[in-house]
Amino acid sequence: MKALRFGRHAAIAVIAAGALALAACGSDNATGNTPAGNQTSAGPKVTGTLTGIGSSAQGAAMDAWKSGFAAANSGATVQYSPDGSGAGRKAILDGSAQFAGSDAYLTDAEYASSKDKCGPDGAVNIPVYVSPIAVAFNLPGVTDLKLDASTVAKIFRGQVATWND
Repeated sequence: MKALRFGRHAAIAVIAAGALALAACGSDNATGNTPAGNQTSAGPKVTGTLTGIGSSAQGAAMDAWKSGFAAANSGATVQYSPDGSGAGRKAILDGSAQFAGSDAYLTDAEYASSKDKCGPDGAVNIPVYVSPIAVAFNLPGVTDLKLDASTVAKIFRGQVATWND
C-alpha cells in the first residue's frame, strides 16, 4: 500500500513540475503580484485548464496522473488527447496545447520555432514516461544477436544504417 501512495504523490509532483516548466507556453501572459492573503499554508491554489496532446503510448499513465492531480487540485483540469507524438509536437509549436507527450526530443528547428509560443527559452523537454523499445532483426543464418548500448544508440541516431557499418 505504501508503494501505491508514493506512486500517486510522485505522479502529482511530475504533473505539477511539467505544468510549471511549460507554463511559458500558455497564452495568458498576465503580470503582477498576487497578494499574500490569497495563499494558504498548503501553497497557492491551482486553477484553470492545462491542455496536452501527444503520444498514445503514455495515455494510460496520463489518465492516472490526471486523476491524482485532480484529486489534489479541485479547481484545475488537465486535458490530454492521445493523438500521437507528431500531433503533440505540432500542437506545442502552434500554441494549441501547453504541453506535448512525445517519444522524441524536439529537433533543433522545432526548438527554435517553439520560442515563438513558449517564450525566449523555448519549450522544455522533461522525460516523464519511458516506452519499451525492441530492436528486431532478420539476418539469414543469425539466430542470436547482441548489440551494445553504443551501437543501439547509433542505430536510433541514424548513424548505423546497414549491418556492416
